[in-house]
Amino acid sequence: MEGNMMPLSPSEQKNPIIWTGELVLLGLRCKVRMTYVYGDVEMGDQVFVSEFPVSIALRKRMRRAFHRDLRLFNKEICVLTVQPYGETQEEFNRSHEIFHRGIIETLIRLSATGAVGTLIQNVI
Repeated sequence: MEGNMMPLSPSEQKNPIIWTGELVLLGLRCKVRMTYVYGDVEMGDQVFVSEFPVSIALRKRMRRAFHRDLRLFNKEICVLTVQPYGETQEEFNRSHEIFHRGIIETLIRLSATGAVGTLIQNVI
């Protein structure tokens, strides 16, 4: 164990944090962490290179058949969850507010118009 790094909890071993950065949707920005849930964890590590801080802009339309594809291509996918993040309590509270009252509500409104697949309804 290097320096003062804490050992990973069983939860963190099973569901490691893959990426920490900024999520952007229609001008809303918040810091988030992405945690591994299912699929190929190596894919998540390859896609989210940690040396370069990047923002993720949500723009693409989610296909309605996405959830059916998960069971067919489990070796070619990496399912992650997104949680608000902040290095201080104030930063976390700000990210949490933007994430829940901004980004999630925007995705729900977009889902109602058909611009986002139905998967978002099952997540919330």
